[in-house]
Amino acid sequence: MLASGNSHPGGTGAKKIVLDFSAGQQAATFDGLQEYAANHLRYPAQARKAGIEGKVVLLFDISAVGKVTGIQVAQPLGFGCDEAAIEMVQNMPDWKPAMNYGIAVRNKKTVEFSFNLNQ
Repeated sequence: MLASGNSHPGGTGAKKIVLDFSAGQQAATFDGLQEYAANHLRYPAQARKAGIEGKVVLLFDISAVGKVTGIQVAQPLGFGCDEAAIEMVQNMPDWKPAMNYGIAVRNKKTVEFSFNLNQ
């Protein structure tokens, strides 16, 4: 399982981390996101049994205090994988919030979670 993210003010995409912020601004971050996902994202038995592989893309907000809110599935995979990704994100520790000239602000995130049977 692999996680990658894209930080953006309103667009989509999820291949790598991209900061679309100008000077004085910093996107919300979660150090060790890939490691956290590798240790906490469960591969649903239903998906394993059916041989399902692929990715789930989630959209969510990081609040000004680092809390994950408003989780939406942008690209579903089914077979319990969507729910597994949502559950993992809901239970994550807080993120470091985005900063706008020293003030913590809300930030939208797009994160991709890959489900691969051989990993």
